[in-house]
Amino acid sequence: MAMLETFVSDARSVLTDELLAIYLYGTGATGGWNKSLSDLDLMAVTSSEVAALGLAPFEVVHQRFFERFPAWRNRVDVVYVGRATLTSFREGGMLVELVRDMPLRLREDAAGWIRTWYLVRRSGLTLYGPPPASFIPPIAEEEFKAALTAYVGDIRRRFPGVADPSLRAYMVLTTARALCALRGGECPTKERAAEWVRQSLPAWSALMDAAMACRLSGGKTGFDDEPTLRTAFEFISLVADQVGAP
Repeated sequence: MAMLETFVSDARSVLTDELLAIYLYGTGATGGWNKSLSDLDLMAVTSSEVAALGLAPFEVVHQRFFERFPAWRNRVDVVYVGRATLTSFREGGMLVELVRDMPLRLREDAAGWIRTWYLVRRSGLTLYGPPPASFIPPIAEEEFKAALTAYVGDIRRRFPGVADPSLRAYMVLTTARALCALRGGECPTKERAAEWVRQSLPAWSALMDAAMACRLSGGKTGFDDEPTLRTAFEFISLVADQVGAP
C-alpha cells in the first residue's frame, strides 16, 4: 500500500536512528479491511523515551503524511512508545498517541494499553524493523481478556455522555466485537461481530443494523434518537454485566 510506504519513509526521514520499528495491526493486518471505512492502526517503537523526544518530531511526520494523503486525516491512529517502556509496560510509562482528528498528545498510561500490545504481538505486520516480539514481552490470553473486559466497562461509563452518532455506533460495534472475542477467543472485524450478534443474539439484530448503517454513512444516519440510544445503552450494559465488567 503506497500510503504505508510513505508513512514509513516519512517516519524514518524525521526520526532517523530513533525509529526502531513500525507495525500495522487491526483489520489492516488481519483481514476485513474496508478502504472506505476502516482506519489505519499503526504502532511505532523509538529508541529513546517519547517524553525525551517531545511532540515536535512526531508532528512533522504526520504533517508530511497528511499533506500527501489529506483524505486520511481522520482515519489514522498511531501510538509511539519507547523501547524501555514497551518492554516493561506493566510498570507504566509514557507514550504519544494520535487518534483520528485529535491533536497528538503525550499520555502516561502504557500499562493500560495491553489490548494494543497483545494484538500487535500476536498479529501485527512489520512495516519496518524486527518482529513485534523483539520488543513486546509475552502477554497471556487471560490478561488480554481481562483488559478487554475492563474496556467494556469503560464503554458503559462513557456512552451516556457521547454526543457524536458515529462514536455511539462505534462503541456499540466495539462492544459486540469484545463480546465475540471473549466468548470465542477471536477478535473479529466490526462487521463480523455485528453478524455474530445477529445470529447469536437475534433480539439485538435491529440495533446491529442501525449501528452498521450509521457506520456506513459516516455518522450521518441514525443513532440520534432516544429509542436507539436507550436500546444501545441497554445492550452495552447487558454485555458488561455478562462479561463481569467493573
